[in-house]
Amino acid sequence: MKLNKWYNFLLTLLFWVFTWETYSALVEKYKLSVNQKILLNLSMLSIVIILITNSSNFFN
Repeated sequence: MKLNKWYNFLLTLLFWVFTWETYSALVEKYKLSVNQKILLNLSMLSIVIILITNSSNFFN
C-alpha cells in the first residue's frame, strides 16, 4: 500500500510539471494579455477542481 501512495505522489508531481509547462508554452506562444492570463488561470483551475472532485480516492 505504501508503494501505491508514492506512485500517486509521483503522478501528481508529473501532472503539475506538465500543467506548468503547458501554461508557460501557451503564454509564450500566444503573447497573452493580462486578462487572457486570468481567463487561462481560471479555466485551468476549473479543470483541476473538476478532476479532483471526480477522483474517488484523492483525499484518502
